[in-house]
Amino acid sequence: MSTRIQVVFAIVIAILSFPNAAHAQPLGTFRWQQQPYCNVLVVNLVQNGAVYNVDGVDDQCGAGTGAAVVGMAFPNPNGTIGLGFTVVTTPGGTALHIDATVGLPSGSGTWRDSTGATGAFVLTQGAAVPGSARPIPRAAFPGGLSAGGTTITNVGAPATGSDAANKSYVDRASANVRSALIGQKVWKVRVTTSGFKQTTGPYTTSRLATGRYQVQVDVTGLGIPSTAGLPMAVVSSAANTPTFGGPCGLSSTAVSGFLTELRVTACTYNSAGAAADVPTFMLIAMPDADSGSPVPPLVPGGRPADGTCTTVGDITTCTDTPSRD
Repeated sequence: MSTRIQVVFAIVIAILSFPNAAHAQPLGTFRWQQQPYCNVLVVNLVQNGAVYNVDGVDDQCGAGTGAAVVGMAFPNPNGTIGLGFTVVTTPGGTALHIDATVGLPSGSGTWRDSTGATGAFVLTQGAAVPGSARPIPRAAFPGGLSAGGTTITNVGAPATGSDAANKSYVDRASANVRSALIGQKVWKVRVTTSGFKQTTGPYTTSRLATGRYQVQVDVTGLGIPSTAGLPMAVVSSAANTPTFGGPCGLSSTAVSGFLTELRVTACTYNSAGAAADVPTFMLIAMPDADSGSPVPPLVPGGRPADGTCTTVGDITTCTDTPSRD
């Protein structure tokens, strides 16, 4: 940069430092390159009391259209000069906010913008140093973002792992995960006396009352017809037979002809036949989500057709999986 432009800029700052100087006094035209980009900001400085208005054009690296630049320059207590301005990029009118700090006598310094980018802010009279054009600005929130409880709308589909996702994308992904898990078709479910599950699977368990346990499976969006049914087996007590009447048995919820939730409720008893909280073992066979036809039913009495069950005291346990021909 030439000595002349440094001197002119130093004069500008000297005038800017006197708040009682005349108003509306133009100080000339200055050119800053926003390195490492090739963008050059060509701006006029006009005094407005203790500060200077900044207005001009971003040449957008010699593109067919320029971009409006509007802002302000002011002296900082530490002896540097602060500049803040908005560039209305074209085409599209997307706004970019730039904060720059320059020193004396060079008139150059650093810039930071609202997308989180930064670089050298170089006062120059000549051609720009070669570089790429500044990217189209996109909103960035270095300090985080709160919507204040409102809804963020019109979110596109994510393209990379760090992108936000809209509800439709999340719903599809969740359905795919559930579908893969439910594709196991047959689960072995163990429930403690307090109703907690001791096995892994896409279901929840609960204790409804003394000797009454329930397993709930979310099948929303998996396309299982409500006519598919839910063959299953429950073996829980020395009586070897679960109760399917009254409060225990199978139930489901369907919307528009497709299952959204499946529930298996088992009643457990002690050797005297009284309702009692005992650890419960269940084999649950899922409907076929592809064909919509139920699997072959399990034998009456709660034992799987080809299962092996043993009884120790009040607890009966099955170890084999029912056939799925």
